[in-house]
Order: sequence, then C-alpha cells, then structure tokens
Amino acid sequence: WGRAFRFVSICQEIHIAVLVLHEAFRWTGGLRWLRRCLWLVWVAGMGLGAVDMVLSPVEFDRLARCRPRTGDPLTVVVLFGCLVGCAGVYGVVIFRSFDHAPRSVQRHTLRLAAFLPINF
Repeated sequence: WGRAFRFVSICQEIHIAVLVLHEAFRWTGGLRWLRRCLWLVWVAGMGLGAVDMVLSPVEFDRLARCRPRTGDPLTVVVLFGCLVGCAGVYGVVIFRSFDHAPRSVQRHTLRLAAFLPINF
C-alpha cells in the first residue's frame, strides 16, 4: 500500500496548487468547494494506488528485494502531469501577483513563490 500513499501525496500537491490558484484570483466560491472536497483527494489517491498495484504487480528477487514486474507507467504519467500542472499554476500565480503589487510586495511574493515548487 505504500504506492497508494504516493498517489495520495501527489493528489494533495495538486489540491494545494488549485487552492493557491483560487487564492490568487480570490475565487471564494471555489475555496468553499475545495474545502468540502478534500476527502476526494484521499479517495482518488487510494484508487490510483489500487489501479497501480494491478497494472504493476511486484515480486521479490533472490535477495528478497521488492521489484515491480513491469515498469511503473501510471506513476510516471501522474507524476509528470502533476509536475507540469503545478508548475503552470505556480507560474500563473507568480505573474498574477506581479500585476498590481508595489515593489516591496513583489519582492516578498517572489521569495514566497520561490518555495512553492519545493512542495512538489
């Protein structure tokens, strides 16, 4: 089940990115919806983990190491999609924050935005 928690983590990162986007554009209705749907992050992550376990079963080699029988395509696709989506959202948020902000706020926002990709 360790892979399921990997997908839960990826789904949480996507949820955080969407939340940051809603905050940047001040879409308050979307924030209430996101708060109510937080449990879906866990359901989606566990569901993706279950699908991944079916698509990429594991076996033990001679040294008792757990290895997938095939590659791990679902993880690669979901992780790459998360990377592209979150980077795009964080880029939009950075440009949005520079729209009408004074210079001191821009510097502060840029410092904060520099740490957003570290979440990923």
